[in-house]
Amino acid sequence: MNIRQLTPADAENYRTIRLEALKNKPEAFSSSYEDEIEFSVEKYRGRFNNDHTYTFGAYEGDNLVGTVTLLSETKKKIKHRAL
Repeated sequence: MNIRQLTPADAENYRTIRLEALKNKPEAFSSSYEDEIEFSVEKYRGRFNNDHTYTFGAYEGDNLVGTVTLLSETKKKIKHRAL
């Protein structure tokens, strides 16, 4: 298994796995499948260009099989933290 930070080039694969996760495990997310099915691949690409969001993907061969996103805080007192 290989783990790496995702880039805008990974947006289509990320969208696919995210929608699958939202559909199959909705209780694990604050967003919903019904909301995000409307999001374009470009919207997902934009997520990978954010200075405070870091999304990592787990790959088995060429297949994206899992993801995790860290949202870093921006306030000075807590910017060492991430959610």
